[in-house]
Amino acid sequence: MPDMTARASGRFWFLVLKGVNLTLLIAYSFGMVFVLVRSVPHGFYPWMVMLSSIGGYVLAVDLGFSNYVYAVVRRRFLTDTLAGGEALVAEATSLYLLVAAAACAIAAPVVFTVAPEELRLAMFGYFATIVLPLPWMLIRRAAAAVDLHFQIEALECTRRALFCGFGATMLLGVPLIGFVALSLVGWVVAMSAAWLLLWRHGFHIRPRRPGRVLAFLAENRSGVLQSGRFTALEFGIYNFPFLVIPLLFNGPANLVAFDLFNKVARFGGAAYSVPGEAFTPQQTRAHYEGDVDRVERYQRLTWLVGAVPMVIGSILLITLGGPVFDELLAGAHAIPLELRCAMAAMLAALLLQSSAGGFLLSVGQYDAVSRVAMVTAGLMVGVVAITALAGLSFADFMVLYVLAYGVHAVLFERAFRRLSGRTRASVEALA
Repeated sequence: MPDMTARASGRFWFLVLKGVNLTLLIAYSFGMVFVLVRSVPHGFYPWMVMLSSIGGYVLAVDLGFSNYVYAVVRRRFLTDTLAGGEALVAEATSLYLLVAAAACAIAAPVVFTVAPEELRLAMFGYFATIVLPLPWMLIRRAAAAVDLHFQIEALECTRRALFCGFGATMLLGVPLIGFVALSLVGWVVAMSAAWLLLWRHGFHIRPRRPGRVLAFLAENRSGVLQSGRFTALEFGIYNFPFLVIPLLFNGPANLVAFDLFNKVARFGGAAYSVPGEAFTPQQTRAHYEGDVDRVERYQRLTWLVGAVPMVIGSILLITLGGPVFDELLAGAHAIPLELRCAMAAMLAALLLQSSAGGFLLSVGQYDAVSRVAMVTAGLMVGVVAITALAGLSFADFMVLYVLAYGVHAVLFERAFRRLSGRTRASVEALA
């Protein structure tokens, strides 16, 4: 009984920590919109949005491989065969650091051409802060796989709190270059602390030579292809509007509006990751033990906890979203009620998708989720075609986008149910 009480208490405090982290993520994401609109030259903020979206494409180079690494290391950790997991994480981290460095080198001439002279160095550094989460997400997933999820979450919480403070300094007169310098130092400190955490728990991650990193890619080609196929499709589903909106509609206002829509969706994903990641250790353990009832019970708990931010967020978007977004964007771009309702519907669809998808990825079900993503990608192509041929408005485009994503979410839940059915049949056959 004391052991069960301790585990329940640990889950509770982890949920609390995840909730604090979510609050900080929201504060930083929307706070930076407020700060940047008021800190960069007039009319330059849409360029900042575009730069952020390019950085998002760099993060997509992960191709879901961090989830693949989690699934492999978690399975080995739970079955007492962790040998090789350390090298897998070390080589993947080295690869991601090289990708982030290469992205900065490629972006440099573009940034120095587009940005005003007084902002060039600051913009380059800002881009670097956007792509550094690439190796960071892998480190976090590796720590969670070996039951260091509470410690790495506490470290992430501290980092986000500091970064919120860094952003607030611009309202006190600190220039963009000062914020960037503080952020880069913050990233170095956070990654060093994560490395020390893993090292102290017997997980020694050492940098690998470029030649060894290339060999790592060849050795893990199957995993890269499995995770990459799905994540490339998923990234396209979430981010293709950044590319097609400027082609379908005139003016920067629609791009800024979709950026806010995207941030709300990211809020949903982050909010639902609170119960998702809190219950993943128990849910994956139950899966490998063949306990389908326990897997489904944690799934229902994920829905229940996730419904709280979904309902609150939807109500706030519809009732208060108009004036809040007006203040956030300094009145430069209006966000109509129709688009705010689409944001609320997206939050509902994301709850269904993330609860099923998070579990399926944590146990390596890439073929199933890739089939779903292929169907959804086809639907999104249809959304673009209908919008272009029928001359629909931006708001109509967003409604169709959310409807297509709703199908995506339902198909994910169906894939989860199919896996549960197969697992139950296997257990009953062995009984």
